[in-house]
Amino acid sequence: MRALILITVALALAACDGESSPIGLEEPLRVVGGAFKAGQPPAGPAAADGGDAGAASGKLEVTWVEAARAPAHPGQSGKAISGRVTDDAYSIAIRFVDLGSGYWVVPVGDPDLSFPGELTWKLPIELSPEVPPGNHTLELVAIDAHGQGGPKHERDFCVVPAFDPTLNACDPTQPPPAAIVSLSWDVDSDLDLIVKTPSGKWVDSKHPSTALDPKTLDLHAPGVGVLDGDSNSSCHIDSIRREDLIFDTSPEHGPYQVYANLFNACGKQTTHFEVSAYARARGKAPGTFTLIPIVQPTQGELLGASANGGAKTGLYVTTVVFP
Repeated sequence: MRALILITVALALAACDGESSPIGLEEPLRVVGGAFKAGQPPAGPAAADGGDAGAASGKLEVTWVEAARAPAHPGQSGKAISGRVTDDAYSIAIRFVDLGSGYWVVPVGDPDLSFPGELTWKLPIELSPEVPPGNHTLELVAIDAHGQGGPKHERDFCVVPAFDPTLNACDPTQPPPAAIVSLSWDVDSDLDLIVKTPSGKWVDSKHPSTALDPKTLDLHAPGVGVLDGDSNSSCHIDSIRREDLIFDTSPEHGPYQVYANLFNACGKQTTHFEVSAYARARGKAPGTFTLIPIVQPTQGELLGASANGGAKTGLYVTTVVFP
């Protein structure tokens, strides 16, 4: 009976005011299986401290949030945010306070036996590739059977560029890598980043370091860059769709020739890609850092028929010279 009520309430929320709800595919935040509504969710005042409420207080509210602080990447999918609400809640609303045009509504889940009087919830989320890196604010609101909302519950949510393994985008006092060359693409094909260094060393998935000594794979060694992975290798799909050559310290000066090679099309007719490069620089405030682009991002495409199994270098894209 409760499951039927939850479904009924969710449908009612999605069709409030007799208007069809936008799909929300263009929103910066998307919830898989959620109903999107324009505007702001029904809510009371914000929680006094924006923190976890702890045990249920007997009023409609979000009592706990898990994983909201974990950093995410623009375009990331497969991430989930979960938590608890008081047992008078029938759904939960979520949105970015600083981005987007509306919010998502999802029914709450089962009781949490470890916390009497509270229900669980879980939101599988996706981020648009257009979400700017940096700190954003998530707002969550518990909603009851009558469509009334409880207090706003806000949490910081860190978004970092996929090519930067640090938290520099959210904490500029954290130094990012000294330099990065990045290749990203749009479908689940096996595309490889290949770079020729100023010393003539070819870097690829089989030779993942710029070091002339092949035994050196230390990312922290002076001037050494290391590939961070081999995405979709031999069509073992991971859907990361990017490869990065990362230098923890200043790279060797000179031209780095960058290639994009289609190892295996994995059944895709066309792969669109982008090559970009960044270098560490001082931030505006003392003691802070940032990443600046070294070249304009270069885009291109490769036809499935050009896949060569690694027999060729691939398509020359651009030359990068780091300061």
